[in-house]
Amino acid sequence: MALAALTWPLSTFASTPETPLTEIQQLRDQGRWLDALSAIGRAQDDRPDDPALYRLQTLTLLDLGSSYRAWSLYQARPELFDADEARRLRGAGTARLINWGRLYAESEQARDEELALAGQALRTLQESGQEPGSADLRTRFDEIALLNLLERHAEVIERYRALQDEGVEPPPYVLASIAGSLLAERHPAEAIPLYRQVERAMPDAWDPRLQLGYAYSESEDFDAAYAHLEQLKAAEPAWLYAPGARRPHSNPRHYDADRNLALMHLYGQDTAGAQQRLESLAAIGPNNASLQTAVGEVYRQRGWSERALERFRMAGTQDPEHIGARIGQVGALLDLDRVDLARPLHDQLLAGHPRNVQVKQMARDWDNRLGWQWQINASAGRSDSRDGAPGVSPLGSRDGGHS
Repeated sequence: MALAALTWPLSTFASTPETPLTEIQQLRDQGRWLDALSAIGRAQDDRPDDPALYRLQTLTLLDLGSSYRAWSLYQARPELFDADEARRLRGAGTARLINWGRLYAESEQARDEELALAGQALRTLQESGQEPGSADLRTRFDEIALLNLLERHAEVIERYRALQDEGVEPPPYVLASIAGSLLAERHPAEAIPLYRQVERAMPDAWDPRLQLGYAYSESEDFDAAYAHLEQLKAAEPAWLYAPGARRPHSNPRHYDADRNLALMHLYGQDTAGAQQRLESLAAIGPNNASLQTAVGEVYRQRGWSERALERFRMAGTQDPEHIGARIGQVGALLDLDRVDLARPLHDQLLAGHPRNVQVKQMARDWDNRLGWQWQINASAGRSDSRDGAPGVSPLGSRDGGHS
C-alpha cells in the first residue's frame, strides 16, 4: 500500500531547499515512484547526506516494492522515521525475509539460517513498543506464514482459530499457508474450501492448486483428485514459446501436474498405471531426483525392494538433500531386513527434520513395524598358546562378555 502523504512536514528538515522536496512530493502523490526516485537521486548528487532526501528515498523504495533495500536503509538511520513509518518498514522487511525462506535454498542448513533470521526479525517487530498480544494483523499474518515454513503446523492452526474467533478473514496468501498446515495435520475437509478460495483469488499461485489434489486424496475422493490434476495438466501446455523465440522451452507446471497425477494413481492403488506413467517420465528426465524417488516408491509398493532401493540411492546421489529419497531408502532397507543400515538414515532424518510431515510419517511407520527393541550381545573366547607354552594373559586363557 503506497504512502500517499508524508507524516512529517517538509519544514522539519530546514537544511534542504523546498523546491526539490515539493517536486518529489508531487510525484509521490501521483504514484510516479520511479520518477520520484530519479528526482531524489538528482537532488542527492548535490546533497548526499541530506536527511529529508534519505527519508524520501527509503519510503519511495518501499512504495516501489523494494522492501529489503528500504528496510536496510531504515536500519542505518532509524531516527529519521516516525513510529508508523518505522513499523511499516520493519514489517515489509520481515515479510520479504519470510518470502525468501520459501525459495529453493543452497542447502537445508542455509534454509534454516534464513528462516532463523526471519524469525528474529519477526520477534523484534512483535516486541517493538507493543503490549503482548496486541500485534497488528500484518504481523500476525506474517507469523502464520513463518510458522508454516518452519512446519509448526499445530501453532498455525491455533492462530487461525484465534482469528476465526475474532471474525478476521486472512488474505489469500495466508489462507494458503493455513490450508497447508491443516492438510499436514490431517484436516483435509477444512483445507479443501480454503484451497478453493485461494485458487479463485490467486489463479497464478501454482502450489496451492497442486495441494488441492492431495487434499482430495486425503479425503479419499480420488476421482476428484484425478479430475483436478488432469484439468491442471490440460491447462498447461508441455512447451511454451517466449515472444520472438525460435524454439520453445519446457513448461515446469505441465511436468508438475503430470508427475503428481502419476503419484496420485499410486496412492489410489493403481500401481501398474502409476509405474507406466512414472517410468515414461523418468526415461525423459533420468537425472531428476524427484522422478527417480517416485519410481522407487512404485517399485516398493509392488514388492520390488531391491529395485526400489537402487532408485532411491540414485536419487540420493543426484540430490543428497532430497528428503523423499532418504525416507525411501529407510523403507526399502527395512523391507530387506537391513535395520543396521536403515537406522543411521532414520536417526539423521529425525534429527535434521523433526517437524517434516514425511519424516513424522516415517517415524510412525518405523515404530509400528519395529516397536520396542533390545540389542543383546554376548561373546566368549579362549587363548591357546603355541607349542604348549603357558598363556601369557594375566586374566587367564578364557574370557567372555555380554551387554
